[in-house]
Amino acid sequence: RCLTCTRICPHAAFAYSTAPARSAVSASAAACRECGVCVAECPRLVLDLVSFPDLGMVSFLEEVKKLGPSNPVVVYGCQRSASRAVGHLTLPNDVLFCSVPCAGRVSEALLWATLEAGAAGILVAGCHPGNCASSSGTDWARARAESVLEKLGLPSGIPAPIGYVTVAANEAARFGRTIAEFCESLARENEREALTGK
Repeated sequence: RCLTCTRICPHAAFAYSTAPARSAVSASAAACRECGVCVAECPRLVLDLVSFPDLGMVSFLEEVKKLGPSNPVVVYGCQRSASRAVGHLTLPNDVLFCSVPCAGRVSEALLWATLEAGAAGILVAGCHPGNCASSSGTDWARARAESVLEKLGLPSGIPAPIGYVTVAANEAARFGRTIAEFCESLARENEREALTGK
C-alpha cells in the first residue's frame, strides 16, 4: 500500500480506499489497459499483467542466456509501434526482439537482468511523444534506460550499450537502420576492445 501504482497509472485504474482497520488499493479491470507502467515501477514487485506475465519475461531471458556467448543485442519494443514495424524487417541473427505491451513495461530491473543474461546491448523502442497509448509509458521507458546507462558509469567515448528510440508502426525502414547502427556501434567497440585488450 505504498500507493505508487495509484500515483503513476496513466489510466486511473487504481482506487485507494480507507477503512478503520486497514486501507486498501484495488484495480479496475475495466479501466486497466495493461500497459505495465505500474508493474515496472512497483517497489514491492506485487503487480503483474494477465496478458503479459513476468513468467514470459523469465522465459525470454532464458533465451538470451542461451545465446549469451554470442553477445546478442536485445530490442524491447512496444507492441503498437515497434512490434508492428519489426514485422516488416529481417533482423540479424544476433538480434532478439521482445514485444512488450508498452515500452513503459521495461523496468530498470529488466534492463539489468537482460545485461546479466549476456546481452551485448539493449535498445528500447517506444512510441513517438504524443502517440503513446499509455500517455507516459514512452517517457518512463526513456528515463529508465538513461538511468541504467548513467549507473553503468562508462567512460566518455564508449558506445552506449543501452539505447532508447521512438518509432511508429509505419517506420520499418527507419527502425531497421536504427537497429543496424546500434549493433554496428557495439561491434566496433568490441573490435576495439579485442585489439587493445581494454
